[in-house]
Amino acid sequence: MIHGAECPVCAPGAPGTDRAGFVEMEESPDSNPPSDSCPEEAEAASVAPSVPGLSGSWARFAQRRVGVGDTARAMSQENVEIVRLVYKAVSRRDTAAVLDLYDSAIEWRPWQDLTGRGVYRGHEDLKAFYRAWHEAWGDYEENYDELIDAGDHVVVVATGRGRGQASGVEVAWTQYGMWTIRDGKITRVVWFPTREEALQAAGLREWDQGPLPDM
Repeated sequence: MIHGAECPVCAPGAPGTDRAGFVEMEESPDSNPPSDSCPEEAEAASVAPSVPGLSGSWARFAQRRVGVGDTARAMSQENVEIVRLVYKAVSRRDTAAVLDLYDSAIEWRPWQDLTGRGVYRGHEDLKAFYRAWHEAWGDYEENYDELIDAGDHVVVVATGRGRGQASGVEVAWTQYGMWTIRDGKITRVVWFPTREEALQAAGLREWDQGPLPDM
């Protein structure tokens, strides 16, 4: 089959799909089922869920269109879990497990930087940052309050607590991070002082996380 106007995947505005690409047709004897040889359809065949109410080629077409979205959602959930594993490893002070979750060329950008460097790259730089941090703060701990799924990114809302080594004063603060994950490794972390900045950096807006605003 030649892919183009007749292919329900390749043709723009193909009948039977909504704008998001979800199947909304019912099987009809007069319908021409999509070709099983279409490479765009075959891409998601192995991960597609079953689609009730359709059979034959239409069912396989529906499975594959839905499967593409399901794969993306599964990958973004995996990214959230990777960030969660970092915090678990930190809480048990497992440095090797923490570093294993970061790419060897990790880029780390804190918004509170005690050394004035601004950007840290690679595992050795990351360890140097935390050495300086823990030298400044006694009994420091940090936990996440929220992990927000943003596709290739995870927005982290984290609260840190510590006691100044010199002053002995206990303080607590909240920071907002955009973590980027590629191929199962954290490749970039940028911290911001506000939630809005972190969401914007990840391509989200505040109202994306709740009810739509009045228009």
